[in-house]
Amino acid sequence: MRPVSADVSQFSGQKAALQILDQAKSGWGHINADNFTASGKALAKVIKPILASKVKIASGKRPPKPLSGPAQERSFTCEQTYLLLPIDNNGPKPAISLSIGGQDVRFVTGTLAAKSGDVDWWAFFDISEYKGKEATLQVSGLADVGFALIRQAATVPGSETWGDEAQRPIRRQDLRSPLAWR
Repeated sequence: MRPVSADVSQFSGQKAALQILDQAKSGWGHINADNFTASGKALAKVIKPILASKVKIASGKRPPKPLSGPAQERSFTCEQTYLLLPIDNNGPKPAISLSIGGQDVRFVTGTLAAKSGDVDWWAFFDISEYKGKEATLQVSGLADVGFALIRQAATVPGSETWGDEAQRPIRRQDLRSPLAWR
C-alpha cells in the first residue's frame, strides 16, 4: 500500500467528486481507499489531482474477448438510475460493454452470475445521465439466463444495509472500472 496526499487547494470552496481509477492492465485487483483526512500538511507523497468534467475511463480499447460462450446484445431506453449487474464471486468473467448512441461509455470484465440462485451481490452502472437515450448492452461469454438478470432499477438491492457491514466502506462505487466493493 502506498499512501498519497493530494493538494486540492485550487478547488477550495468548490463541489468535488473523488474518482479513483485503477490503471492496472492485468486481471482483478484491489484498491484500498480509506482514511481520507483534510489537513493543511501533506502526510505522504503529493499527487496532482486531475480536473475534468469526465475522466476518460477507458483507453479506447474494446473489452477483452470472452473466455468462452456467445456474445449477446440488447438495446433499451435508459429509464432508471442504475443498470444492475448480478455478481457471483466465483462466476464466469465475461466482457461487459454499455454504449450510448454507438459510443462506449462503460466496459469492464466481471464475475457475473449465470443464474438467479448464484447472485452474491449487485454491482451497478449509474446511467442517470443517459435517461431517455438509447443504450446497447453487450455481454460476451454469459449464459442467456445470466444475461436476462441484468436490468435497470431505481435502487441497488442491498443498499439499505450499506455501512452496516463490519470493516466495509460506507459508500459503494459505480462500476466504472473492473472493481466494485462488496
